[in-house]
Amino acid sequence: MAFDPNNLPMKVREAWQQGPSGWKLVVQRCLDVGINDPNRLADFIFYLNHPERDGKKIEAGDQKSIEEWKYFRAAVKDYIGMRSLPEGPHTPTTPAVNWVGSDAEWEEIRRAWGDEILAWAKVAPHGKEAKEFTPPDWLRSDYETVFFWKSADPASDCIASRRKRLQGLAMLRGDVQYWEQRWSASGIGAIVLRTAAETAIKDYRKLIVTEKLCPESAKLRLQAISKDVIYQMFLGMFQLLSPQALKGGTAAQGVVAEIVNQILSRALKKS
Repeated sequence: MAFDPNNLPMKVREAWQQGPSGWKLVVQRCLDVGINDPNRLADFIFYLNHPERDGKKIEAGDQKSIEEWKYFRAAVKDYIGMRSLPEGPHTPTTPAVNWVGSDAEWEEIRRAWGDEILAWAKVAPHGKEAKEFTPPDWLRSDYETVFFWKSADPASDCIASRRKRLQGLAMLRGDVQYWEQRWSASGIGAIVLRTAAETAIKDYRKLIVTEKLCPESAKLRLQAISKDVIYQMFLGMFQLLSPQALKGGTAAQGVVAEIVNQILSRALKKS
């Protein structure tokens, strides 16, 4: 039988309207009405993150969905465990976490991403925060924009990457000239890659900046929704992309180039 959120108790349905970013409220409302089985709650959060499935169950061979469901179950268990701990003294002016990084960590961020992103990264977040930045000068030959996300509690706020408090995603340029010159694409291939880049920037902007999903969760969502193989390959490529990955002579460079070649091959076949 397919899952239908309309069958949930009213309090849970109201929380459901907040979408994936409100998953903790959904769990809280479920606990309020006596629904406390982590497996069942993981089902709810999985479907909350994948409305496009229309409640369709996870098939035994769908390994990607199974692994994602396991992430949700672990997050639910952590959340339930934290709720069971006794509350400490109420001191709202005291920071909930230590956001202090080492000098080496801050310097690494500055060298990779620049002073503007470093200044933003050093400020402790209120809940989860995200912002879009213009890439620093030395990245603009390859990148059009950069998304950064931070959370004091990634175990709860980023189910797909639960230990990373600060996450960044640099997006490749979305113009034909870049794909023609940088990756030797031409004709329909360059147009397909440009379109994929433009679409990816728009989609990631909505999920990361507007909905406050962490980059890895945003990627999983987009890959699950998209039915276009070329776009899925393009999204997957961002797992490998970083300022270091695009430098010549690295192992990652060869992998990225191979993915681009596969995308171009599929694009030419479709044309």
